[in-house]
Amino acid sequence: MLHPKDRPYAKSQIVRYFAQNGITGYTLDKVDSAFYFCGDGTFGATYLWPSTEVLVPRLSDLTCEQWLKELNKLSGANNGN
Repeated sequence: MLHPKDRPYAKSQIVRYFAQNGITGYTLDKVDSAFYFCGDGTFGATYLWPSTEVLVPRLSDLTCEQWLKELNKLSGANNGN
């Protein structure tokens, strides 16, 4: 089990942390110095979100908890939250 303050070094760790928190259907793709959420999961399809971009060069630049906050923030923008 991943702790919220853990720093992930693989996309699979982030996906597993999301699942621990009841969120499924998302992964991350890396392009240059940014990551992009992709998938169709708990909060709907990412192609409908205004943005899916998180500007960090490495997965480990954010904790698991911070990645979850980014997912919530970006998906909430689509839902008007």
